[in-house]
Amino acid sequence: RAFAGLLSSYSLSGKRVFLDTANRLGEKLLGAFTAPSGLPMPTIDIGTGRAEMHKWNSNTVLAEVTTLQVEFRYMSKATGDSRYQEVADKAMQVVLKAAGQRGLVPIYLSPPSKSAVSFMGNKISMGAMGDSYYEYLLKLWIQGGKKDAQLKEAWKQAMKEMMDQMVEKTAGGLRFIAELESGRKRNRMDHLACFVAGMLMLGSRSLPPEEVDPRWEPLAADLTYTCYQMYVRTPTGLSPEYVNFNVQSGKGQDMSIPGDAPQNLLRPEAAEAVWHMWYYTGDHKYRQWGHEMFLPFLKYSKVKFGFSAVSDVRKKTAPKRDSQESFWLGETLKYFYLIFAPRNTVNLEEFVLNTEAQPL
Repeated sequence: RAFAGLLSSYSLSGKRVFLDTANRLGEKLLGAFTAPSGLPMPTIDIGTGRAEMHKWNSNTVLAEVTTLQVEFRYMSKATGDSRYQEVADKAMQVVLKAAGQRGLVPIYLSPPSKSAVSFMGNKISMGAMGDSYYEYLLKLWIQGGKKDAQLKEAWKQAMKEMMDQMVEKTAGGLRFIAELESGRKRNRMDHLACFVAGMLMLGSRSLPPEEVDPRWEPLAADLTYTCYQMYVRTPTGLSPEYVNFNVQSGKGQDMSIPGDAPQNLLRPEAAEAVWHMWYYTGDHKYRQWGHEMFLPFLKYSKVKFGFSAVSDVRKKTAPKRDSQESFWLGETLKYFYLIFAPRNTVNLEEFVLNTEAQPL
């Protein structure tokens, strides 16, 4: 988020100070790529250079090691220093090799310290810890001039398996992406998974027409509607961290807020979906949805010096969390801005948006 923010500022302005600062940070980040597997360590102290595993997890998180390639490739292109692309591409190749012929893969891999890399566990998700692996398969293919068939085919295979195995629909008409664990479906969807709608639109409009699955765009529209409903159905008009679905229930009864995640952390993915739909279709209903989704942030999240996460979207008097994640400024506000800006403000033929909405 920070590294790409600097690179994006350079990309948009051409001001060298941003690239020079990114270079200083990038030199530190390269210190994470010392393990024999080729996978980066998940945390690095940029003061001491010490790279470590997470305290809470001994395995590698899929999204963490596959969500830096767009940035590192751009860094190599902007500076002429090939080290960035080399280490990032090696990490992606390690993951693709472990995936084999599989499109959908578990969210954990073996630790970077093990030279033989394999997937761990059996939880598959388009939400937390899995999401941007799939996003970057597509975006790396686009960024590289649409030449790397391995990346494109891996993304297409993942989307085919997602459509066949994870997409569900309630009796009330809401389509969503379930989670898979040990082959069993969990009828819940993270707010994070709303990004899939934008990814499907990008893929539909970027791949050769004969390779586009006709199911992608209708699913993108349906998922965007579901993510919009995650907002407007709550008492505050703010989405919780995830929702549960009752597939047998009718309209208005088929989505519920879980007791263990009623918070809103100012996340961007629903706005991301709405913007992609507006960008590609020009249908003004998406601007209306965006407006309805944004107003509750002004009402319930706005504080003196910024915006705060809300602890329980079910309560109009819910206490604020006194925290503002950096993705609020980097992504959420940017996507809302783009929803209301002219459609040509960012041209997706010219820029690739990284997973934090930074144009590169």
